[in-house]
Amino acid sequence: MLTSLIMVDEEVCFLSIMLINLMILFIVIYFFLLISLLNAIIITHAMLISSSVMTITRCHRIVPKKKYVDR
Repeated sequence: MLTSLIMVDEEVCFLSIMLINLMILFIVIYFFLLISLLNAIIITHAMLISSSVMTITRCHRIVPKKKYVDR
């Protein structure tokens, strides 16, 4: 009876440790995924901004500058 209780206790302890390890592992994986997702969003955002800036500068270059007329 006592030995079986000790065995059960050890199993429960082992299972709880495994569960805690799995939780930590999942949290770490989730954290890394979140970081990679944020990086992807930031990179695409930066690419969009740079492309829009490039198009704006290109449009400005195409449009001829108005000459200022002296009064």
